[in-house]
Amino acid sequence: LHHAGFEAPPAARALAAALRRMPVLRTLELRGLALSDVAAAALFRAAGAKAAPQLRSLTIIGADLTPAAARMLAATGWRLEELTLGGRHGLLSTSLAALVAAPTFALRRLDLRDCDLESAALLGLANTPWPLEEVELSCNDLSSAAAGPALTALSRHVGLRKLDLGSCQLSAAGFKALAVAAWPVLTFLDASFASVDFDGPHALGAAAFAGFPALEALGLEGVELGEAGTRLLASRCWPRLRRLDLDRADLGAAGLAALASGAWPALERLDLRRNGIRAPPTME
Repeated sequence: LHHAGFEAPPAARALAAALRRMPVLRTLELRGLALSDVAAAALFRAAGAKAAPQLRSLTIIGADLTPAAARMLAATGWRLEELTLGGRHGLLSTSLAALVAAPTFALRRLDLRDCDLESAALLGLANTPWPLEEVELSCNDLSSAAAGPALTALSRHVGLRKLDLGSCQLSAAGFKALAVAAWPVLTFLDASFASVDFDGPHALGAAAFAGFPALEALGLEGVELGEAGTRLLASRCWPRLRRLDLDRADLGAAGLAALASGAWPALERLDLRRNGIRAPPTME
């Protein structure tokens, strides 16, 4: 339902009534709506688990979910496995905390892109018992020191297959925590535009990139790896890596030579744009 205007409680109650007549509904999308607390009460409290008992996937875009509305959603009893949220003014940390406490959610897929999510809130998310498989967090500000411990905690979700941190302004400390953690089944990672150090306390070292045995797609656009970072990449075994994005990675000729020293048996797509490489690239 797009631009449905559920700021009015009667409309929300009407939707709740309709949901009670949809016993096998599995996916519900509400986009471009304004969901006030009064309307949220009319929708979520009136619906509850008896309405749409098979609902597993919910998308709410543009609603600016308040903590009160988030608590009502968490109390519906819906056994959600997929949740996508996006507001015009972001998602408050207190709203996310209310959702994390939902007793019946068992989320496998969570999409919080461009929600003004903070690093501190990420730690609470990472410590949930949800069986997370796909987490989309791109375009949030995760530049604070709390991002490192949060990403370490997130890596303990052993079923996580996809993690998108693109344009999250990760600090060098956050990127290091990401790079040295073990991600046993992760197949997709985007860490575009993260900061990286090769000197000092947050310098990438020998442990970087060792914990990605199943990775198939790696996005490092705008991460200034240079020769040192590219040599670390090339020193690892990448038996399944099919796509590698090193656009604007500050490679230069030395970085390209370091890349050529590695083994890339499954690589199908390599992006080397905007790296100051003047000669035609070769992997020989």
